[in-house]
Amino acid sequence: MLPLMLKAVSEKKIKLEKVIELMCINPAKRFNIFPNKGLIKRGSDADIVILDMNKKWTVDRNTLVSKGKNCAHLYFGEKIKGSINKTIVNGNVVYDGKKFYKNRNMNNFVSPIKKN
Repeated sequence: MLPLMLKAVSEKKIKLEKVIELMCINPAKRFNIFPNKGLIKRGSDADIVILDMNKKWTVDRNTLVSKGKNCAHLYFGEKIKGSINKTIVNGNVVYDGKKFYKNRNMNNFVSPIKKN
């Protein structure tokens, strides 16, 4: 989903700040795990995606990593500008643009914050 949102950013259909709101902040709020998740600030988990907004690539069945490959076929051949360079979870690199890394700290369950 993020690459398609980056495509929309490159086509000036949506601002990157709105993508952050829709894909990070709002889901964290919805699942009551904000501000531990959803933004970068002191006290929040160190989860971040580093992007290359200029890299161009084509969605390809053989290189796409997704649990939704049955839906992704709609986008095979789609040209995208904007790519994920690195993903960091709990301060640990779990994806470096080429390879995924399993880390024992990345599967920590985040409990919803109890409201009074």
